Formats: sequence, C-alpha cells, structure tokens
Amino acid sequence: MDELRKAAETKDMEALDGWIHHLRSSWMLMKAERPLQELYTVIHSDNHTYVEITHAVQKVLAQSKLIVDLAGKEMERWEE
Repeated sequence: MDELRKAAETKDMEALDGWIHHLRSSWMLMKAERPLQELYTVIHSDNHTYVEITHAVQKVLAQSKLIVDLAGKEMERWEE
C-alpha cells in the first residue's frame, strides 16, 4: 500500500493502474473491489483532478486496512 500511496503522490497513473490490476482479482474473491473500481474510473477519466485521485486512493487504503484487520482476526480465531 506504500507503493500505491507513492504512485498517487507522484501522479504516476501507469503505476496506479498496475496496482489496480494486481489487486483486483484477489479483492474480487472477497467482494471488496469497489474502491479499486472507483480508482480505475477516476484515473481513466479524461478530466480527473488530483483531489479525486487522492480521495479514491484513500478509499483503497481504507479497504486494504479493513482486509488486513479482518484477516488478522481470522488468524487469531484459527489459533484458538
């Protein structure tokens, strides 16, 4: 997620698109891909703003935190 954040900060649309592609299949399995789709839509629009990109990236980062937190709880449950 640090690399995704860096790509957004440097306005590297190609890197952002690559991260969306990289994450999408696994997030789709969890039905958690909506923020990725929103980011994809923003970066592929002809008139996106940096504020829109930042907002969409923040949604992806929040979703990734949720996924990691839930995975941690599931691991704890299995350890019991």
